[in-house]
Amino acid sequence: MSKLFEVSHGGQVSRYHEHDLPFCIGSGIDAHLQLDGVGEQAGYLGLADGHLFFQPTLTGTVCLHNGAHITQSVWVKGRDQLRIGDSLLDFHIHRDLVEIDVLPLGLQNRHVEGRSRTEKGEQRGLPRMSPPAQQQRRNRLLIGTGLFLAVVLVAITLFLVRGNVFILDIEPMPETTKVTGVPPVLHLQGRYFGWPGQYALIASLQGYADLQRKITIPSGSQASFQFTLEKLPGSVNVETVPSEGVRVTIDGKSVGNGPLQAISIGAGKHTIRLNKERYQELVEVVEVEGMGRAQTFHFQLQPGWGTLEVATTPESVQVKSGETLLGSTPGVVDVPAGEHTLTFVQSGYLPLQRQVQVAGGEATVLEPVVLQREPAVIDLGSSPSGASVTVDGVYRGQTPVKVQVTAGKEHALVLFSSGYRQAKQKVTLEAGEEKQLQVALEAETGVVFVEVNPADASLSINGALPAKKSVGRFVLSAEKEHRFAFTRKGYQDKQVKVIPHSSYSQQIRVAMEPLSSRQSVKPVFENKGSLRPLFQTPVQFQMGASRREPGRRANEQLKKVRLVRPVYMGIREVTNGEYRRFHPQHRSGTFGRYSLDNDKQPVVNVSWEEAARYCNWLSRQEGIEPFYVEVDGRLVAGTGTGYRLPSEAEWAYGARLAGRKQLGRYPWNGSFPPRMVVGNFADKSMAGVLNFTLTDYNDGYPVTSPVASFTAGPGGFYDFGGNVAEWCHDFYTAVSSSLRKAEEDPMGPARGTHRVVRGSSWRDGSVVELRLSYRSYGKDKKDDIGFRVARYLQ
Repeated sequence: MSKLFEVSHGGQVSRYHEHDLPFCIGSGIDAHLQLDGVGEQAGYLGLADGHLFFQPTLTGTVCLHNGAHITQSVWVKGRDQLRIGDSLLDFHIHRDLVEIDVLPLGLQNRHVEGRSRTEKGEQRGLPRMSPPAQQQRRNRLLIGTGLFLAVVLVAITLFLVRGNVFILDIEPMPETTKVTGVPPVLHLQGRYFGWPGQYALIASLQGYADLQRKITIPSGSQASFQFTLEKLPGSVNVETVPSEGVRVTIDGKSVGNGPLQAISIGAGKHTIRLNKERYQELVEVVEVEGMGRAQTFHFQLQPGWGTLEVATTPESVQVKSGETLLGSTPGVVDVPAGEHTLTFVQSGYLPLQRQVQVAGGEATVLEPVVLQREPAVIDLGSSPSGASVTVDGVYRGQTPVKVQVTAGKEHALVLFSSGYRQAKQKVTLEAGEEKQLQVALEAETGVVFVEVNPADASLSINGALPAKKSVGRFVLSAEKEHRFAFTRKGYQDKQVKVIPHSSYSQQIRVAMEPLSSRQSVKPVFENKGSLRPLFQTPVQFQMGASRREPGRRANEQLKKVRLVRPVYMGIREVTNGEYRRFHPQHRSGTFGRYSLDNDKQPVVNVSWEEAARYCNWLSRQEGIEPFYVEVDGRLVAGTGTGYRLPSEAEWAYGARLAGRKQLGRYPWNGSFPPRMVVGNFADKSMAGVLNFTLTDYNDGYPVTSPVASFTAGPGGFYDFGGNVAEWCHDFYTAVSSSLRKAEEDPMGPARGTHRVVRGSSWRDGSVVELRLSYRSYGKDKKDDIGFRVARYLQ
């Protein structure tokens, strides 16, 4: 917005606008403001960067600014006065309105009252210039003035010819600017005109440091000089909560402890860092105004520590954070705010760590901490070494072995090794104690009765010299394999391997073949009471189920199978009692309040591999080459004719076709559900416990029943349906082979993850699981999966 000028002179008011400037003051006809008794052009009013200034012309008229004689440009502000000759110009500036009152010199007193610095009522006028006493002197003065003006005019002409224009660009705009030197510099409308050479520049503005520079005005071209005024520092007060002992650092430099008063800091942004013990460090960026102004900054520090209430069992436990001891329990300890890993330590106990988040200035109650006693160590050896060790019924390795046990508690140690009696000891140790134990195992023996035909055959055992007798009772070390070799002239040599057992005797019956006769391929079976041939001649049948069969699943695809190689299969499932001869510590467990662990119940909670290892053990008991061999820690099919798990095809034939004229659908004749008690299924006694149960069916056994408790199937085999599901030899696959060609004696895929499980169990009561074509799979032990054994005849 442009400025407006109102000039009051002689009772008249004249108005001018900013674009009328410069404003000429004098007695000539071109003067905007005509005054008596002054030259034609006594001076000029102008604007420079929005600020009003007055430039005297130095033509002989005396000019005073606020009572001071002036010979060069001055800034004009509100309430300023200019005396030009015998007239007084009184200035009043209100934003964009500039009021100028032109008064005769005698009326000045009424306008300068606000400026007087003397006592009230005292008047102080501007200085007066007295006129000459005689007219003659005045005439001489006029002649002298004319000569002087002529000289000045020549000087000005010369100055204008050789002088140069230059511009001063100072940010922010100063209140006063002086350029001094010889000859003097002219200032007009923001531009300066000076003789080439060096001058002194002085600029000042309230709140900024004075600018003092040497400038050199070149000749022949216009020059421009740019400068920036620097703000004076600010006066900063720092107040803190807490008020005492706070270390104050500004821009990395320590300035003392708060509170601080009147710190001189340069204008701009500064980083203030506050520190006090047990308080969180506070870092803030502040803006200092500078310009000598006072600012106060208030800061409140947050507590850097909290309290932690701890209780432990036992008491008097040290509480540490890293290597720093915070205190002991029970009680309250001081902890720095933040996340900590606390360690609880006491002699005789295992260290315990807890993660805890502590808030500054707050109390945290930690959940009670219970330390475990430091374990004791049993350094256990045996004679002979290699004995298996259990502690409190848990297997802990083979001797020599170091076993950690809980201190202050009695522990039952059992050592057992093949061919030796179990050794039992009870041990109680203190925390951190290490005790050495050496246990001598007592050898076990087993009895083997031998019958041979012809009776006069010679017998050697384990390659030794022929025994004094070849028949009768032999006492041998138990749990070790012994090789019996029979020889007689005219007969084929015969060898039998046997592993005696301390808990029961065994009998070997050997019929030697004359050299002229054909050797029989039928082996001698010690377990023939529990095995029977699966079929007499090769058979072919179809596995799986039709898509129209109720309950049929997608993995029951139809496929043709042909069984050729003669097979014997267990007529019943292996019992707990039989399995514990191989693994005495095995327990099948319970279901609720019902036991699964009686000797006559089928063994459960055994994995496929454990069942396969039992088969190998059973083969060695009877001197038969085991079927499974171990490769890279896994059991795989070998070439032996020892005991094994039935293939899925053999199981399916025994369950569905053995003794039948056509494939059976259920373990009973007829449709679903059964009309009489035919096996151990999920009956009404387990309603509400199991997902599916047979309504109005009660077989008398909530869980597993003793094996062979129900009538055998048509093939003479028990429990193909019900009691427990059974592991098969095959790896599981959901995809069947082509229907066009029958697979011969299939044993399943060469590799896989899960094994086939066939048959229903005491947990099953739906039409899906009770069908004989139902297929499942698994790799983990369960309480309703057991097994039966099979083996090739030759």
